[in-house]
Amino acid sequence: MTSYRFRVGAVNKFGISPYSWGSVEIRTKKTGTGGVDIDAETRKILLRSRQATSRPSPEPSPQASPDTTPLGSMEDLTAIADNKKDLGGLDREVHLQELDPETYLTFGSEVWRGRFTLVRNVKPKEGKKIKRVAKIIPYNYTKKEESLREFNMLKAVRQEHIVRLYEAYMHDNFVVLVLEKMYGENVARSLSLKNKYNEQQVSNIIKQVLDALQFLHHRGIVHLNVQPDNVVFQSRRRFDVKLIDFGRARHVTTYEGTERVEREGTAEFMAPEKVNREAVGVPADIWGVGTLAFILLSGMSPFRGLDDAETYANITHVRYDAHALYHNCTKYSLKFIYQVLKRRPKARLTTEECLEHKWLMLNAPLIKSRKAAQFPTDKLRMFEEDYIARRQAGTQISESLIKRFGEGFTYSSDEDEEDAAAAVRALKRHSRY
Repeated sequence: MTSYRFRVGAVNKFGISPYSWGSVEIRTKKTGTGGVDIDAETRKILLRSRQATSRPSPEPSPQASPDTTPLGSMEDLTAIADNKKDLGGLDREVHLQELDPETYLTFGSEVWRGRFTLVRNVKPKEGKKIKRVAKIIPYNYTKKEESLREFNMLKAVRQEHIVRLYEAYMHDNFVVLVLEKMYGENVARSLSLKNKYNEQQVSNIIKQVLDALQFLHHRGIVHLNVQPDNVVFQSRRRFDVKLIDFGRARHVTTYEGTERVEREGTAEFMAPEKVNREAVGVPADIWGVGTLAFILLSGMSPFRGLDDAETYANITHVRYDAHALYHNCTKYSLKFIYQVLKRRPKARLTTEECLEHKWLMLNAPLIKSRKAAQFPTDKLRMFEEDYIARRQAGTQISESLIKRFGEGFTYSSDEDEEDAAAAVRALKRHSRY
């Protein structure tokens, strides 16, 4: 006989739940004992549970009260607490700490320089030396909401396709967000480095992005910055992507939104309502998904003009050339593009309708047809090089940020030196454009 105790947790598109308290001790039967007999009432209960169609609650279920749940020994409770620490505190919200991050973190090589921010590798000085990255954002006292926007959006978000925030510090007029480390490249660059890729891979990426957006929209958050740089592969070995960069995200109370936002960011990825300074809501993210899908299915940006003014006009009038898509794209991918790139927000598919679209369905004949649609990577590679050059050209990073955090390498192990060297090569590659 073997003894077990069980704790239950759930991971789905709505996030990660806390673990339950430990069950009472369960013992298996002796070897040779017959199978489990299920009575009629239990069989009915199991049947009803399989037939249930209601959507799960978006919020984690509250933990059971210690007064009503059998807890087991104090050792069990200690083990539960230790396990939660190992999991990074899945059931806790991250709080902004007004402390010097260098007291607790060892800063390593630079990973990226954005328009206003800097990203560096970091490791904790104590405990498990888990590799993470720190995104450093200048704090502006006259624009507190803007400076803390990404922190406020990510602090309570837990979803498999959204970057994870572990810690947050505010010190010396800088906000430092400690995020999980992404080991892959952005989706456009990653696919462009292959000899060829296929439509099934593109649909897989789009489905994961939509999963992340559905989670956000369910909580009243719109991302408003869906573009190749912000959809990154979690690993070089797996085809899992995560949505990053919540610096332009907003809370919304209605589907179409009530807030008008400025024309901030890369012009070709803005939705028409943002270009025309109208109320921006959930449909703006759907437009971003359509633009991303078009790029991956054609190797071209659908709305980019000779300058921003022409780009804005193309977006406002929804002027794009569907013939730019690869000739062997399936008819369902083309239909998806048509249904999400609509001028009127109400006319676009909803997030749920996108996820149920035939282009993303996982039945064998459709998967086979998508795998058969294979694309060359030369056009996508040219787009990516030009795209990165334009992104870097818009960098307005402050001198104070560079002086405070933009210098030095502190890692010493062979593995870390390899990471540092890779980061230097990436910076040189981007800077030469």
